[in-house]
Amino acid sequence: MTDTQDFRERLGQALRNLRISRGFNEPELAQRMGKRPSSGRQISRWELGRVAPGADQLFALLVALDMTFADLDRELNPTPETSSRLQEISSRLRALG
Repeated sequence: MTDTQDFRERLGQALRNLRISRGFNEPELAQRMGKRPSSGRQISRWELGRVAPGADQLFALLVALDMTFADLDRELNPTPETSSRLQEISSRLRALG
C-alpha cells in the first residue's frame, strides 16, 4: 500500500466518523452540500478511500457538517491519550465478545 493510498483510507475513515457523529447518512450530507442525494455515492467513494475529495469538495463537506479543518485534523491525528483510551475500550469490548 502506498503512502497516498494509506492517507486516502485514513481520510475516508475520518470523514465517515465525522459524518456519523453529526447523524447524517450519505444522501443527506450530499443535500447539505447543495448536491443531489444521489451524490451520496461520491461521498461513499471518499469514505472508502477510493478517491480523495478535492480541496473545494472537502471544504464544502466540512461546512455541511459545521466542522473545521481543525476538527478533521483531530480526527486524523488523535492525541496519544485518546488513542490509548480507544485501544483500552477496544480490548474490553473484545473480551466481552
